[in-house]
Amino acid sequence: MSRTCPRTTPAASLRDATFNVRVEREFNEDVDEDKATRTDPSSGTQVAKESTVTLYISEGSEQRTIPEDLANQSETAARDALRQAGLEVGEVTRENSATIPTDWVIGTSPELGAKVKAGSEVDLILSTGKVQVPDVSGMSRDEAQKALEAEDVGLKAQFVEVETNDYEEGTLFTQSPEASEEAAPGDLVKISVAIPVPEPTPSETPTPSPSESENSDDSESESPSGTASPSPSETRQGKLPPPAKPGEGN
Repeated sequence: MSRTCPRTTPAASLRDATFNVRVEREFNEDVDEDKATRTDPSSGTQVAKESTVTLYISEGSEQRTIPEDLANQSETAARDALRQAGLEVGEVTRENSATIPTDWVIGTSPELGAKVKAGSEVDLILSTGKVQVPDVSGMSRDEAQKALEAEDVGLKAQFVEVETNDYEEGTLFTQSPEASEEAAPGDLVKISVAIPVPEPTPSETPTPSPSESENSDDSESESPSGTASPSPSETRQGKLPPPAKPGEGN
């Protein structure tokens, strides 16, 4: 009996030979799918009429390939594609991604394109739709901007100058969101950049106006010592000796 005959041909031949036929399917790496692989009892064995002979039909290779196009598909579409490939969905985990939408497929385990046994479980890795904010402390402005706007991060940088003497000029010393926090692609990261506190300006003595100068000169001419001059009568009265008391004098 040829192993490459369609499964209906060997089955019909067996029935014509007055055997009862039971069909089973099995994986076979050497025989194409839907072709007869063997019989039990084997071909050439003498058996009684009306005996039951099992005919095995190939399911093809036991190896299945995980579809490579699962990436960037929805979870529902990925599940359907795996079932069609003769595989089962295993665990579902999530990872950050800057380019794949939330709950869409980033990859699988085993990896996309790998060969596995039919019926094997394939774990799905879905996107959280977020990214981890990188630490830009100690970087220059250009370095920080490149790190935040990288393709696998996809954030935007905003630099805010802050007057402080605690850091050298140009130091990036705080950021919001902080490093290792999660953010959605396109979110803004505010970064504080140190600039020196300006030196205080010394105060200057104001120049008096012409009217203030004239008033000051008039005041000085009226009383050099700053005290008003007494009148003649006040002078005379002020310099008279007090009247003598009885018994005093001569």
